[in-house]
Amino acid sequence: MSSLHIVGFGKQPNHKIKARIHWIPSFPKSPIDIEPEDVVVLNLNEVHDVIEFKVIIDLLNFIRQYGGVLVGISGPNINITSNKRRHDFLPFPGYSLEGIHTFDSIFFEPHSTAPDWVQFFLNCTRRDLIAPVYFKRIPKGVHTLIGSHGDTVGFSYQYEKGKILILPSIKSIIYGETTSSAKDSLAGFLRCLYNNILLQYMEPSNPPPEWLDSIVVRNEEELKIQYDTLGKEIQRIREEKTILVDDGHTLTRKVASHLDWLGFQTVEKEIEGKQDIEISDDNFKGVVECSGSVKHIKIDKLRQLMDYAIEQGVKGIIIGNPWREKHPNSREISEAFTEPVVRRAEAQDICLVTVPHLYRVCLDIHADEKKKVRDSLKGCKGLWQYPAKDW
Repeated sequence: MSSLHIVGFGKQPNHKIKARIHWIPSFPKSPIDIEPEDVVVLNLNEVHDVIEFKVIIDLLNFIRQYGGVLVGISGPNINITSNKRRHDFLPFPGYSLEGIHTFDSIFFEPHSTAPDWVQFFLNCTRRDLIAPVYFKRIPKGVHTLIGSHGDTVGFSYQYEKGKILILPSIKSIIYGETTSSAKDSLAGFLRCLYNNILLQYMEPSNPPPEWLDSIVVRNEEELKIQYDTLGKEIQRIREEKTILVDDGHTLTRKVASHLDWLGFQTVEKEIEGKQDIEISDDNFKGVVECSGSVKHIKIDKLRQLMDYAIEQGVKGIIIGNPWREKHPNSREISEAFTEPVVRRAEAQDICLVTVPHLYRVCLDIHADEKKKVRDSLKGCKGLWQYPAKDW
């Protein structure tokens, strides 16, 4: 018996699907727990960053090894990083991924080799269906289910022990509509999807009766409280770790939090058009510029910080998150700042810090070492050299 996981479609509508459903409203930042017989329906329109992209990769690795079905409801094939597009999770060769194009289409037909249930699905959804991508080059082993003007907009693929389906979306999903009419369209789409396609791949488990939750046995209540507490703490830790991939205001906020934990008084100033963070410690005053990058940290950040630090007569610190899409062990941290930047920083009394280094130090030190770390940052010229463990 299997469960149905529906991910990234917002608040749950009244879909009336009689199956054991795990509804996840927004696309998660952490792995989805599934069993080998389960089906996962993903709203690919809600995949916007590398963390969400990795959730799909983890799912694919699971179904490849153990079984299950991943159903991707397609979205425009936009860039989510400088070198990664939304549908690049598909385990296809490069020529196939490069042949994925964004093109809204509303004219569909079942492929000549498609099973009968594809036509039933199209009949059920045709009024709302729209395909935001089409596939020009289909690799070996892929079975076209739905076409448009000779191109593929829906297919199935046996991925070792699991299966991948990519299907068109509906207009309300693509346009991000949240009206009552849009919710009705979503509910209808999910029912058509379940009745005409998903039942081909799953043996659904009947949901337990509602009255079962009213019966509490053994230490169930205590365990529920512990479970909720642990779940919240795990989520907090996972959110904390994303400092390693963050940029923009999110990075600034988390850097400020870590500096505050070290004992600095911090004030975020980015929203006022000034430097990102002002810090102080007794008579010491400084300004911190935060920057995330998919490469090294550029010199313009140094110039920007120098101007402000000199104007205010305070210490300047750059905290950069270079190569933020890579694991810390794979980053060229020693080259995070170019030689001209390092020389200029040494001459201008500016400290250069990387996010992985700062975060690792904060994880490893004891409370009585905080002052030592603060003093190290305050006295630093050029690259910060405080000892830290490897990732």
